[in-house]
Amino acid sequence: MFQPREAQSRVLDYQGGFLAVSAVPGSGKTVTLAALAARLLPELPDDGAVLVVTYMNSAVDNLRHRIDMQRRAGGVQQGRYEVRTLHSLARDILLQQPGLAGVVSGFPVLDERLSGELRDRATELWLQRHPDFWADLLGEEDGASQRRFWQQRLLEIAGAAIKLAKNRRWRPRDLLARLEEAGRFHLDLPRLAAEIYALYQSFVENSGGLDFDDLVWRAVDLLEYDPDLLERLRRRWPYILEDEAQDSVPLQEELLGRLAGPQGNWVRVGDPNQAITSTFTAAHPRFFRAFMQREDVQTITMEETGRCAPPIMVLANHLVEWTCRQHPLPEVRRRAFRLQYLRPVPPGDAQANPPTEESRVAIRARGYEHRERQELPRLVELLESYRRRFPQRTLAVLVPTNEVGYRLVELLRERDIPHDELLESSAQARGLAGTLAALLAFAAEPLSREALEASFRALVEQEWLVLPPGQGQRERLALLLRSRLAPEVLLYPQEGQEPLQALPAGRARPQDLEILDPMFALLRRTLQAAPLPIDQFVLVLAAELFGRPADLATVQQVAAYLRLLAQQEPTLRLPDLAGELQRIAQGRRRFIGLSEDDLGFEPQAGRVTVATQHRAKGLEWDLVCLAGIDRYWVPHDLEQAFQGSYEQVGGNPTAIVQAQLRALMGDAAASADPVEATREANLETIAERLRLLYVGLTRARRHLYVSWSRVVEVYGRDREQEPTPVLLELARFNRTAPADPAPPAASAPAEG
Repeated sequence: MFQPREAQSRVLDYQGGFLAVSAVPGSGKTVTLAALAARLLPELPDDGAVLVVTYMNSAVDNLRHRIDMQRRAGGVQQGRYEVRTLHSLARDILLQQPGLAGVVSGFPVLDERLSGELRDRATELWLQRHPDFWADLLGEEDGASQRRFWQQRLLEIAGAAIKLAKNRRWRPRDLLARLEEAGRFHLDLPRLAAEIYALYQSFVENSGGLDFDDLVWRAVDLLEYDPDLLERLRRRWPYILEDEAQDSVPLQEELLGRLAGPQGNWVRVGDPNQAITSTFTAAHPRFFRAFMQREDVQTITMEETGRCAPPIMVLANHLVEWTCRQHPLPEVRRRAFRLQYLRPVPPGDAQANPPTEESRVAIRARGYEHRERQELPRLVELLESYRRRFPQRTLAVLVPTNEVGYRLVELLRERDIPHDELLESSAQARGLAGTLAALLAFAAEPLSREALEASFRALVEQEWLVLPPGQGQRERLALLLRSRLAPEVLLYPQEGQEPLQALPAGRARPQDLEILDPMFALLRRTLQAAPLPIDQFVLVLAAELFGRPADLATVQQVAAYLRLLAQQEPTLRLPDLAGELQRIAQGRRRFIGLSEDDLGFEPQAGRVTVATQHRAKGLEWDLVCLAGIDRYWVPHDLEQAFQGSYEQVGGNPTAIVQAQLRALMGDAAASADPVEATREANLETIAERLRLLYVGLTRARRHLYVSWSRVVEVYGRDREQEPTPVLLELARFNRTAPADPAPPAASAPAEG
C-alpha cells in the first residue's frame, strides 16, 4: 500500500482551491496524483467526477491503473474519475455542442506526425510558387545542398510561427492583413511564415479535421460563446488535476483555467527544472512559475526522491545551485532553474535510493580527440563491459542529436549488441517505409525489373524473406530477378508453363524458386489489393508483413498520411505515393513513426537504449552515458556560436520571425529588432540546455558517465569543439564532493 512521504502527505491533505506541486525527478508525482484523485472521489457530488489531465496517450492507462490501485487499497467504492489527454478533453468539449463548434461527429484529428507532414508540403508548395526566393536568400551560393539546408530552416520557422499564431488565436488572414499594414521585413520572412500558415491551414481544413492546436483553440472559443455549457462542465468536473504542468502552453492553461473557474479546484503538478521544450514549442516554464507565484495559489515542493544514488543527487543539486548563484549571465541565473533540491528518501521507504557504494560518477573533462572515431566507439566498449558485469541492469546512451544516435546505433549493430532506439525517424520507421515503398512501386509498375529487385531486397532487409546460409546468396538472387526474361510467368504461370523458364537459362536452380515462392505469392496479393484506396492498400500489406504492435502502429500513421496526401492532391498516383514513402525511408522526409516508447516503453535489462536527451525525460536506467556535452551543445555565454543563428539573416531566423510576429500581435515585451530577438533566443537556449543537462543527469540511478570530444564530424567535415565550462565545473565538484547528499536549506526560488 502507498505510504506517502512528508511532502506527498501535504499534497494528499489538499482541501480545495488552487495548488501547484513542484516535483523533482523520481519524487513520485504520478502515484501522488493518483492517490489524490482516489482520495477526492468520496467528496464528489452525485453528478461530478475528478478530471485528470495529462499530455501523453501512454500516460493515460498508467494513471487509470494507479488510481484504481489506490481506490482498491483505500476501500473507496463511490465516485467517478476521468483521465484524459488535453486533446481528447478538447475534442469531448467540442462534441458537446458540435453545431456551435463547427464540427461533425467523428471528425478526424491530425496528430503531430500528420500535421508535421502537412507543414512540410505547405513549405514545399510555397517554395514552388516563389522560385526567386532562393536567389534573394543565397545569391551566388545557391546550390542543391544549400537549398536542402535552408528548406529545413524554413520548416522550423513556419512550424514555430504556426504554433505561435494558433496559441494566440490568430487566423492566417488576420496575420496577413496586419503584415500588409506593417510593410516589408528583411527577406520578408514573417510574410513567408504567414503564407505557409495559410497553405497549411487550407490543407488541414480540406482534410475535414483539426490539428491539436485547433482542437484546444476551438474548445476555448466554444466555452467563451456558450456560458451554459461552461457551467455544466464545471459541475461535471469539480476537481481538475493536471500532470506535466511545466510543459503547458498559454492556450491549454486558458482552457483548464476556464473549466476550473476563479473559485474552482485545480491542482497542477510538474517540475519547472525539467521544462525542455521551450525553444521549439509554445511551452515555457515561466507559465507554471507564474502560476506558482500567484497569491491565490498554494505551492508544495516534493523534494524527496528514491531514484538516484547519493553521488548523482549531489551532482544534480550542484548544477542547480551553481547555475542559480554563480552562472556568469544574470538572466540565466534567474531563468534556468527553480532553486529546489533532490533529497534522499527516509529509511524504510519502499523506493530506497541505491547505496553510494554501488554508484559511480565519471566525467571525462579533458574530452576525446574525435567523437566519431573515439568517443562513440569507446562508449560501445563501456556498454559491452557493463552488460557483462551487470546483466540484470538497464543502460542507456543519451545523445544530443538524432544524427549522433544513428551513428551509435550502427556501431552497436556491428558489435551485435541488443539495443532499442528512441530517435526521430528511427531505423524502424525508415525500414517500414522502405519496404512499403518498394511494394507500392512494384504495384505501380509490375513489369519493372528494378521494382521487382527492390521488393526482393526490401523483404530480405526486413527479414520477411529468409535466405539460406551462404555468402553471396542475396546478390545472386537479386541478379537473377534483375535479368529475368518473362516476368508474367513468375507471377502467373499458365498451364504448361514452367516458372523456371522465366529466369536466365543455366543460372537458375529449382531450389531458387522454392526460396522466392513466398515473395511471388506476396506480390500477387499486392497486385490484387492495389485498386483499394491507398490507406486500405497499405494496411493490407502491413497485415502480411508486420506483427509487432509498434510496427503496426507506425503503419497506421503511414496509411493516414498517404490518405491525406491523396485527398489533398487527387492527381497523385501510386508512383508518386511510393516516392513519398521512399523519401521517408531515405530520411529526406521527416517522419517520427511510433516506437515502443509511444506504447509505454520500459527499458529492458541488458538492452542498450539509444535516445536523444529530450526523449529520455520520464525514463530511468541504472547506467546513463551522456555523450557530446560540449560547448556548442551546452552554450555558456553570448559571445560564442549558437545553433540556429546565421549571418545571411542577421541572427536566429526562427526567433526573429517569432519576435516580429509577436510585436505585430501587440505584445509590448517583444522586440522586432533582429539582434535583440536573437540575443533573447540565445539566452533561452543556454537556460534550456542547462535544464536538459539536469534531466540527463537525473536519468541515472547508479552509474553516470559524461563525455565530449574536441572534434566532431558535421556534414562530412571535421569541426573543432570547446569544452563547456559547466561540465568543467561539475568535474571539479565531482572530484571533491562528499557523498552525503543533504543540501543546504531551501532558498527562495530563482524565478524569471
